[in-house]
Amino acid sequence: MDIYLHVTSEPIIEDCTDMRFAPYGQVLPSEQLDRLFEVAQLDQTKNFYDHVKDFNWLRQQQSPNWRVLDATEVKPDLAQRVLSKDQ
Repeated sequence: MDIYLHVTSEPIIEDCTDMRFAPYGQVLPSEQLDRLFEVAQLDQTKNFYDHVKDFNWLRQQQSPNWRVLDATEVKPDLAQRVLSKDQ
């Protein structure tokens, strides 16, 4: 599962496999993104999308249950496809 998010705390997963994370900002045009962050009063520079805590993997090594999406795997048109379905 691919998850695009912006979080100011460390996300948590449990009983999950094949999770892939990327920053939310990679799928929205910058003008829309700026407005969303302003309305939500979020700091765009503080994002812990890549600091996932896996409750099923308590070792110091990287959990095998999640990873960060490579730049080539990011789907920049995803947000527009989802938003067009709402109309």
